Amino acid sequence: MSNPDSRSPADPAFSVIIPTFNRAHVLTRAIDSVLGQSHGDFELLIVDDGSGDGTAQCIASYRDARVRYIRHEQNRGQNTALNTGIGAARGAFVSFLDSDDEWDAAMLETVLAKFRSDEELGWVYTAYRFQDAEGYVQGPLSGSVQGWAYAEALEQGHVSPPTTFSVRRTCFDLVGTFDPDNLFCNDDVMCLKLAKAFKVGRVAEVLATKHEDGGTQMSGNPVAVAADWDRLLLQFRADIVALCGRGTMARHYAGS
Repeated sequence: MSNPDSRSPADPAFSVIIPTFNRAHVLTRAIDSVLGQSHGDFELLIVDDGSGDGTAQCIASYRDARVRYIRHEQNRGQNTALNTGIGAARGAFVSFLDSDDEWDAAMLETVLAKFRSDEELGWVYTAYRFQDAEGYVQGPLSGSVQGWAYAEALEQGHVSPPTTFSVRRTCFDLVGTFDPDNLFCNDDVMCLKLAKAFKVGRVAEVLATKHEDGGTQMSGNPVAVAADWDRLLLQFRADIVALCGRGTMARHYAGS
């Protein structure tokens, strides 16, 4: 394992946030992939959003001092769980990992090197692979957005899933946290807000696996997804038209 930064345990380089709800059957995979990182200077914040399936017992089995367990007594939604994690984070960088996904061991080490290569970077994302419930693997998958690339991000309408990106904690002071009312496009909205305000770094190396075996997916409701996408377009409409043109706006609406 590489030597961690010269920080006290109360001041880690990374705060890793795993929001979870009734996923005890896959949660250990995510946790183990964080605890197995080659860069060990992190805290792991597991935000349990009111689970009733043994999640608390699963987390209690870990004896690593870097693991912090935060529980909502009632289910309040993924965005609120993410925001709870951000509010509790003590690290210089905040990284996100969905509770049914996993990282390769070099994730944090590689991301930290990217941040150190350019002090202007506000956030960094990596390539990833996708594995369906039957075990079929697709990848590498990655966006192309990098640098000061707000217009390009608006053109795409997205950048990368949360499992792949890390953010300087101070960036949230400017862009705010996740909108609790945006249930499906929450990551897209956050990426666009970050791309507008900060330079983004892209890592072409595949360092994460997104899985499809975690259970019910919120994106399974196409009507609700389309409604959330329309909310995103309304929020960024002026910038899309100004920077990308009305044709891009029309294409996004047609795609919803």
